[in-house]
Amino acid sequence: MRKGGAEPDIPLEAVQSLLTRVIWQAVADLSVEAYRGEAERFFDGETFVEYCDILGWNVRRARPVSGALSTAAAGSPGITC
Repeated sequence: MRKGGAEPDIPLEAVQSLLTRVIWQAVADLSVEAYRGEAERFFDGETFVEYCDILGWNVRRARPVSGALSTAAAGSPGITC
């Protein structure tokens, strides 16, 4: 039986996979005008920093660079880790 405050036992690999998918969706959203502002706020915010920490990524290197739109559109990663 699980205690009220106990965290669920979710494999780290599953969490990392989900966070990576969220980040890649945000990269894709950078190329959609309707979602661009929200995606930019995500990359500038604390949540992205926390995701990078969990993934073991360097935040400064992982943030999309000014050319992220063109590289994401071309199918290349707009972020590096």
